[in-house]
Formats: sequence, structure tokens, C-alpha cells
Amino acid sequence: MEFCVLGPLEVRDSDRPVAIGGGRRRALLALLLLHPNEVIPAEQLIDELWEGRPPRTAAKGLQVHVSHLRKELSLGAHDNENGAALLTRSTGYVLQVDPETIDAVRFEHALADAGRAREEGRTKQAAALLREGLALWRGPPLVDFAYEVFARDEIARLEELHLLALEDRIDADFALGHHREVLAELEQLVAAHPSRERVRGLLMLGLHRSGRRPDALDVYHEGRERSIAELGLELGEDLRSLQEGILADDHALAAPPHGPGPTQRRPALVISVGALLLACAAGAAFLLDDRERLIVDRPVVDVAVNAVAGVRSDGRPAFALPLPGRPTAIAAHGDQVYAVSVDASALTIADARTRRIVRTVPLVMRPAAVAARGNAVWIADARRGLAVRFRVGHAWVAARATWRRRPPIRPSRRADSTGHRLRSRRTTPG
Repeated sequence: MEFCVLGPLEVRDSDRPVAIGGGRRRALLALLLLHPNEVIPAEQLIDELWEGRPPRTAAKGLQVHVSHLRKELSLGAHDNENGAALLTRSTGYVLQVDPETIDAVRFEHALADAGRAREEGRTKQAAALLREGLALWRGPPLVDFAYEVFARDEIARLEELHLLALEDRIDADFALGHHREVLAELEQLVAAHPSRERVRGLLMLGLHRSGRRPDALDVYHEGRERSIAELGLELGEDLRSLQEGILADDHALAAPPHGPGPTQRRPALVISVGALLLACAAGAAFLLDDRERLIVDRPVVDVAVNAVAGVRSDGRPAFALPLPGRPTAIAAHGDQVYAVSVDASALTIADARTRRIVRTVPLVMRPAAVAARGNAVWIADARRGLAVRFRVGHAWVAARATWRRRPPIRPSRRADSTGHRLRSRRTTPG
């Protein structure tokens, strides 16, 4: 049995529709589907179904709706001692289902799997997963209950996830060089969500990459005029930077090269920090080999002060991105670039393939060095003399201090307040 809420509420058994009564009985099923495998107190169900104004017969009415709904669901495969998936408990009722039979759950799992695939550099798979998840949508979520209080928050949450999935899928298409194919879709999204800056930025970038720079700038100015007129606000920094890059015809905004054939090898990407790290007045990135030895003695790309830049081993520039402060150190693993800035106490994460800053993470420390491997990043805190490990994902989670520098006094002669000797300990990051 399959339950569908990404559109009108539907129940299917082996692709055949299961007839569910109307009115409060359908609303009861929707409520239970929002909390699968959880016991919902009868009082809460009554309050939600009658919107806080239940009649004296509400308890009896709820029992009748449950009885009918149980019979309708008994045609499904979730048989139990009551012959149905809807079970009675001491305080209320529970809809016992496999979460994967709910289309909204499968959609969220596809979104999460796509995020992991993108982080691991599997862009094609990420785009495919997002398309599979978006294909589950048949219209506005829980559209039958658009005016019901109990569904309002869940509808808003699902609609936001739907937009995020669309943005992520289009972003993946851009990384694969398919910007022209999605321009019409982006124009519709901007018209439907004019205040959503990420969508507007994607349209600007797509137009620019398609040789329509004036149209890209028109999209920016239209959004700026709307934002000032309706909100009294300028557009965000990302859009302003994108506009400046388009005006300057910044090579970092160019479409990615077509994927290499089976016998071709893509030039290796090597990373360097502009300006302060190499003490170059013009702020230039230099070409390094895999051992970080200088192999050319001339600048290969001009970089603004306080920026991170990448060049390929054949000397072609790859990207140049601004940082929120003076770069202290830099590390790279795969296509992910990590730079720490001392002024802003921040970690900047960039994607070398999309040539964009993915995230800026504030740090409660004075970052002195950074190292990366797999999905782990280590940052040295100069103030406290320790290294902190982070895990790369949808959220950044500080795991633990993994190394502390040796104190100036020999450990064998230093004791804490309890009289126990302290010993310096070094742990290998893992």
C-alpha cells in the first residue's frame, strides 16, 4: 500500500486506488500520515479535526471515523491483529506503516541522498536522484487540506523542500553544462518566486553562460527595483557579486568544460592562495605541482586581495573567489577547497567544479591551519593550542579536540588542582 500526499491525498494498493471516505475521515488519515508510527492522543485528533470547537459527540464521531477508515485500509498489506494498519492504543491511535510507502518520506530521502552524492562529486547521480524525488510530486502538497490548520505548517515545509530540490537539481544541471536547457524553467520560477535570490542568481548565470549578458543584467535590475520598492532593501551580497562578475565578464563564471572522454584526462586542479600567503602585491596565484613546488615563475591568473584561486596543471585558470578576510591557510580534497580567514574567524568552503562558494562557517577560534581528508576537516586554534575536527555534511558538527600542543612545563612536574599529574597527549586525527 502506498500513501501519496505530494498532491491530492491518495491511497494505492498495487497501483489501484483505495477508496477513502471524504470530509473528516480523509482529514484523519492525513493527520495520521503526518505522524506515521506515532501514537496520537484522541484529544489531539479531536481538537485538530474540529479546529478547537468539538461538539459533545466528537469522541463518538472520532471512533466512527476510525472504524470506517480501518475497514478501508484493511485491503492493504499491513495486516495485524485488528486486520488493519490503523491501531488503537490506550491514549489514542497509531497508523502503522512502512515510512517508505509515504511519497513525502521517499522525496526527503532522495533529497538527502542527492546531497551526499553531490558532496562526493557524483553530480550526475545527484541530478538523477533529485529528478526521481521531484517526479513524485503531482501538485501542491496536501492540496485537499490547504485551509486546514493542522496541515498549514507541513504544507509550508514541503513546499520549501520542493523549491530547494528544484534549485539543487538546476544547480547540478549547471555543473554538468546544461544551463541552456533549463532557462525556460528558471524564467518560470523567477516569475513565481520573484523574491527568491538563489533562483534569480541561477537565471542570471544561465543567461550569461548562454551569451545573453544584457538579459542577465536586466534580470538583476528588475529584482533590485522590486526589492527596493517592496522591502526597501538592496539585493544580497551574492547577487551583487554575481552582477559585478557578469559586468567584468569574469572567467570564473564561464560554463564548465565538457566532460573528458574515456581516453582523455582532465588537467589536475591545484590550489593556491592569493595575496598574503605568497606575499604578492598584485595578489596572483602561481602554478604548483602535486608536491606544492613552484613549477612556473610567472603569475597565471590575477587574483584580488584576500581571495582563493585555482589553476589547472596546464596553466589554465580555474576559479578565483573572494574570502571574508585575510586567508590564513588552505586545504583541498577532491573538488572541495577549504580556506580559513583570521580576520573573520571563518572557514570558507568552495567547490572547484562549480567555481562557487558553497558555505561560510563562523568559527569560535583563531584559525591557524586547516587540513582535509574525506568528509573530515581539521582546523588548528592558535588561541587555545588545539585542533578541532569537523564533519562535512548538511550541518557542520564539531567532533572533539584531537590534538593539543605540549605545555611549556614538563608534564611530569606539573599537577592539576587535585594533585594528579598532567600529561601531554597527541592523538592522530581519524
